[in-house]
Amino acid sequence: GAGGGEPPAPPPTAPGPAAEFESLVAADVAAWLDGNLSAERLAALDPQTQALLEAVDLLGERQITDPEASALQALGGEALQPGAPATGYEGEPLWLRTLARVRDITGQLGGIVGIIGLVATVSGFILSLLIPPVGAFLLTVGRFCDVAALILDAISLVLGIILTGYNLYRLKNETDPEERRRLLGMVRQDAMGTVMSAVAVATAVAPGAGRALGRAGRRVSGGLRAASRASGALG
Repeated sequence: GAGGGEPPAPPPTAPGPAAEFESLVAADVAAWLDGNLSAERLAALDPQTQALLEAVDLLGERQITDPEASALQALGGEALQPGAPATGYEGEPLWLRTLARVRDITGQLGGIVGIIGLVATVSGFILSLLIPPVGAFLLTVGRFCDVAALILDAISLVLGIILTGYNLYRLKNETDPEERRRLLGMVRQDAMGTVMSAVAVATAVAPGAGRALGRAGRRVSGGLRAASRASGALG
């Protein structure tokens, strides 16, 4: 009877020092998350645990309205914020920035209006065989767009010449190597934009002149590359 009974259960073992410490840390973490951890108990923790708890607290108070934008800002800072691309005129006087902005806008509008005019002209020729009134209307729209694109390209060309000449004058009189490199980049960019506007104007006025200006643009680009290499050697 008595010998067939189950052996008595062993007494529970007391937790070791490591388990007791882990339980204390877990209690402190739970108290911190509940907002009940005192400054004295926080000071008793090691620096890594303090930094972790403070990071958890800050993370809990942070509000993110746009996760993708916040992630981009955290990774790249201001460089990844949406905005206009750099043109080199950001730190220039207001009148110079205005000229460059008007030059860029008229050049872009000239290209868009020119494409619309081309599409309208081609569509007008086709529809003039099928629906003459619609074809005539589209041909009129095409001619109007061609004239508007020519005017916009001409404005962009004149402003490009002014900006290229002014920056070239500044480049010749500048002595600081860093500023010379910056001005050289602006001159090269302005010169290539001016050549493209000249090609657009010449193509609209005399189609055969566009090829000659294209060859001149390649020569200008080669000369500016050589000047860039010379400036880099001097710098």
